[in-house]
Amino acid sequence: MYLEEGGTMKRNLSQKSEARLSSYLTSASALGAAAAASSFSTEANAAIVANTTSIPFGINEEVNIDFDGNGSIEFQLDHDRVNIDGTDYDFLQIDKNDTTSAADPLSGPDDAFATFPGEFFPVRADYTGDGVGSWDQADLQAWQNEYGSINEDPENPTFFADGNDDAAINGTDYLIWQQEAGVPFSYDQGYLTDSSESYPTALTAGTSIGPTDFFTFQEGSNFSGTGLAIHANRLIDEDAGTIDTANGVPAFPNSDTSEWVGLGGETRYLGLRFDLDDEGYAGNEFSGSNNGEGLPDEPSNYWYGWVGVQITNEADATGVVTGWAYEDQIGTAIMAGDTGVPPLGAVPEPTSIVTLALGGITLASGFAWRKLFRESSV
Repeated sequence: MYLEEGGTMKRNLSQKSEARLSSYLTSASALGAAAAASSFSTEANAAIVANTTSIPFGINEEVNIDFDGNGSIEFQLDHDRVNIDGTDYDFLQIDKNDTTSAADPLSGPDDAFATFPGEFFPVRADYTGDGVGSWDQADLQAWQNEYGSINEDPENPTFFADGNDDAAINGTDYLIWQQEAGVPFSYDQGYLTDSSESYPTALTAGTSIGPTDFFTFQEGSNFSGTGLAIHANRLIDEDAGTIDTANGVPAFPNSDTSEWVGLGGETRYLGLRFDLDDEGYAGNEFSGSNNGEGLPDEPSNYWYGWVGVQITNEADATGVVTGWAYEDQIGTAIMAGDTGVPPLGAVPEPTSIVTLALGGITLASGFAWRKLFRESSV
């Protein structure tokens, strides 16, 4: 074992201690290899779960991001092209629980409880109102109890088993329960940025993404109660409010500049946080605070991850999602681009300081991937 002093590597342990340490590292090497295969991160008892498959996206195409591979999409990188008065407007945005498309570019902000096409979003089948994340027999019983009822005043409903909000409790509401029963959901997601009005930050590899950072998700038709539409969730925004204006919704005058233009094809990273299957704080409907009612947001109730994006055609706002990963220990930071696999030429070694005692050497069990220093002098 060596410590670096004044640019040279100097022997730090006795020969007997080094022999013991060498024996330890021999056995630890196998353990480290297994850790690499399992994508273990530098955080003890935590693992990075990664998808390193590159997925290109073209005009009016999207890439679904399912961080934990359970079929529930946490985010979607969505490209849309909308033609207004003969002019094409391209935009690329990070979506959550959103049906925004070229045919209906404003559906996302208009319906906070919408979902990606082809999926069901199980807020509608919460007929008991208990906020449980997967709807169950209690919700079915609530529907049976209210079957045939009519909500005379939909703004102040008396009956709650109306999954499609048509005021009538009928067979359609049963079908909604049937489709959504047992399906987990999550409202609580956000992207890393500088402020609530800023576009997502284009992170460089190695940037920390975690609980101390600022996250938001700004896409809506009534930003801060102003009655103005905002789409700050866009990486590239040729639209800049034109579509909203054409649809009769004034746009918020966002003066922020996107960091995702002028990169020359360089891969950058979206920093994201999310509440997997609503397990960080179950039943929470409000993305601004993943905590008890009236309490401030609790960063430890989220998981943290990244999505790599390469813009290959800036004029069309198209490119490639180069992969994604998240730290599977809730409340734990991750480095942008980190897949948990050590770089070539790296070997595992103990992260803690080696403590010497008369009878032997005490070592911590955690590992970090570091470059192997070679002896330059004895």
